[in-house]
Amino acid sequence: MRKFTRIFFATLAFLFFGMSPADTAELKVEWDGRSQVIEAGALTDEEVLAKLGIALNADDSFRREKTDGLPVLKVRRAVSFGVSKDGETKIYRSSKETVGAALKEKGIFYRRGRMYPRPGAPLSEGLVIHLLGQQEYLVEHETDTEPEKEYIEDKNLAAGLERVVKKGSPGRAKVISAAHKTNTDKRRELTRHQLEPGEKTVIRQGTAKSVKTPEGYKRYSKKMICEATAYIATGNRTSVGLWPYVGIVAVDPDYIPYYTKMYIPGYGLAIAGDTGGDIIHHRIDLFMDSYEEAIRFGRRDVEVYILED
Repeated sequence: MRKFTRIFFATLAFLFFGMSPADTAELKVEWDGRSQVIEAGALTDEEVLAKLGIALNADDSFRREKTDGLPVLKVRRAVSFGVSKDGETKIYRSSKETVGAALKEKGIFYRRGRMYPRPGAPLSEGLVIHLLGQQEYLVEHETDTEPEKEYIEDKNLAAGLERVVKKGSPGRAKVISAAHKTNTDKRRELTRHQLEPGEKTVIRQGTAKSVKTPEGYKRYSKKMICEATAYIATGNRTSVGLWPYVGIVAVDPDYIPYYTKMYIPGYGLAIAGDTGGDIIHHRIDLFMDSYEEAIRFGRRDVEVYILED
């Protein structure tokens, strides 16, 4: 009924406006997952694409197909694919639908029995086509596959450490290989297809940062490089009211808050408990027991680990 109606109105257009049925012919255009029906009239396919603002890139193509309903103009975008031969893989682009058609377009010779995938396989983005050598042939076999690993971050476990929570089980895969006629042990894997996924091995992965101190490993939240000097007792309490002792560090409290626990390799465990006029930003001052120790320490860059507890 719809087809009859279309022809009827096309005939009326010809009678009243001098337009032929061809001038009002409808055409369905499909591209990039979209479709639209337009009155193509006497427009060429190129003019139809231009009318819809459909730009073609290098190696893209289009084709008009006849159907029981409206004719369809299909745009096929080119994809990148590789051709592997003699240990070398070259990259090409084509908008052909099958492997064989793409190879033919590029002038690449192939034999049906010595290639993978087969000529009739669909061409897709990233596909690698393997062309076998004169002494090679295709073989297939099934094999177990290693269980996949799933990692769960664990802030209570030291960084770098792992704990298996659940042991997985292997899956099964079909392996496509190229075998050598005169050396049956010589095979090279071309691709594999997962048949059974198996179960994943679940692993807790430590993300807690830790540093070794005289009191064992301690977790830290931040590591920084500071410029350090040394000072000795003056007979006064520190800025937070403590009597100074080895382990008191003068800091810029806007940079390192008072009472922050820290570890400084070569100095030891410490706490931010004092400040000073020259102590700004990353500058720190380490309390020493004696003048000699302070002079010997001098001025140097030190690592400072800000401890979590």
